[in-house]
Amino acid sequence: MKAKTLSLMTLSILALVLVIGLTSAAITLTPTTYTTVTEQGDSVSFTFTLDSDGVCSIGGVPSSCTLGDLYVTPSGLTGAGTIPSSDVQVTGIQSTIAAGGSATITVTIAVDELQTPGDYVGTLLVGGNHVETSSAVIEQTLNINPITVTEKPRPTEVNECLANPGSTNLMELEIEEITVVSGLSEEDNEWVPLDTVEVEVRVENTENDFKLENVVVNWGLYNLDTGEWVIEEEESDFNIKDDEEETLYLTFTLEDPEDFESNDEYAFFVWTTAEGEENELEVCRAVSEEIDVIVESDFLVLSNFEIEGIALEDMEYPDALSCGSTLTLTADIWNIGDSNQEDIELRIYNNDFGIDELLEIGEVDSFDSEPISFIFTIPEGMEEGWDTLEFTIQEDGDIFENDYTDEDAEFEILFNLENCAFPQAFVSASLDDGGKAGKDLIVRTTITNTGTEATTYLVNAFGYAEWASTLDISPDTVTLEAGQSTDVLITLDVNRDASGEKLFNIEVLSEGQLVMSQPLSVSLEKALLGDVFENDVLFALAIGIALIILAIIIIFIVRARR
Repeated sequence: MKAKTLSLMTLSILALVLVIGLTSAAITLTPTTYTTVTEQGDSVSFTFTLDSDGVCSIGGVPSSCTLGDLYVTPSGLTGAGTIPSSDVQVTGIQSTIAAGGSATITVTIAVDELQTPGDYVGTLLVGGNHVETSSAVIEQTLNINPITVTEKPRPTEVNECLANPGSTNLMELEIEEITVVSGLSEEDNEWVPLDTVEVEVRVENTENDFKLENVVVNWGLYNLDTGEWVIEEEESDFNIKDDEEETLYLTFTLEDPEDFESNDEYAFFVWTTAEGEENELEVCRAVSEEIDVIVESDFLVLSNFEIEGIALEDMEYPDALSCGSTLTLTADIWNIGDSNQEDIELRIYNNDFGIDELLEIGEVDSFDSEPISFIFTIPEGMEEGWDTLEFTIQEDGDIFENDYTDEDAEFEILFNLENCAFPQAFVSASLDDGGKAGKDLIVRTTITNTGTEATTYLVNAFGYAEWASTLDISPDTVTLEAGQSTDVLITLDVNRDASGEKLFNIEVLSEGQLVMSQPLSVSLEKALLGDVFENDVLFALAIGIALIILAIIIIFIVRARR
């Protein structure tokens, strides 16, 4: 009996030693269950922590153990329908975890646009082994219980398309990138009325046996609350050869602020239909992105800038502007907020140009605009290159602050200046001939190019109309190399009654710009009888006529005395 008892005790001790020798590190998952709600076409991501206590026994001796050969195996999800395991992606898996260490693992589950609404359950099997002893696998299970898929609000056109998707392996459709190319938006999926947006869309023929024909890409911005399109467009149909793709860039502007409502939800939809070349299969794909359209209470912006009727591109004038030119600028001041604004002013400023104007705008109703028009001159001699006009929206004399950015409503437009350098010249003038009333006055004008480049000059005179006429300038246009001089003769026909000191101006221009104006004073002598009748025949004729008149007078006097 004692021998039997001893044998049983010995076996029990041996069994305990074996159990201790096989003890492996435990793992803990946090959380152990995951539950969420998502819409059709969305994806859900969650993280969980895998902790290893690092406690094990080697040959009955407690030790620290490394958990190795880690793996996470997702099952498919089942319930209202099926979400295949291929749509469950796991990242963050490490090869080993040191004793007492942990790892954070991320799981992403993609939900198809046509996934049947309802509840789905599944599991993740997480495991590893005791590296030091190559002991048995250690496993835990994380329950996905449940994921609730809800029906996504979609336009009727998209639902009709998706109701007959055709073969699932013929075509792939993706929204590759969304970019706000101009406007006030700070995020590409966050749009402000009047923004200009570009959406890059890729359509791929995933078959290598035939081409897709009559591919039509439909797209638009949809109000999920009202069930109405804000923008709806269609691209012309095209073909895609087998195993190739087509990239489209859809560019549009949110040009009607009144189309948007505060707190409404919006989505950008793209859906594509096509036909198979040979088997006449019809196929449809649809994708969407949720968009936040910002509608604030106080929000004033400037838009639709034009200079001389030419629209600015990204707040930049596309052509160069010349110094000395007078220009008309137009724009719209938009209230894209849902509150009316009163006592609005617009300050336009450029210190270099000497511009500091305040335009009275008055009231700007919600989702309405007021036009502005401003005429300004770019002074001569400005430094060539880029310059700006600054615009500040004010309210009661204070700078207006927009709710969206919490920043002042300040804007500026850029333009490039050219043809601003003054052509240089020196002008000297002297009397060459004349100086008497009734005679020609000839002034010799010497033009010298004091600049560094060859320049064409136009010579003109003015300010003589009261005492002379019949201007002649020879030559009136000259082209001079740098440092070169030439003479120009200016001839005036002086009136017979002119006398005394007279003043007129000699004007030199280049490319329509005034280079300089040189005043010149001349002294005119009164006309004598001989100057008036300087031709001998005319003088003799005049004397003869005078004698005849005198004889007639004498005859009348003699007859009167009789």
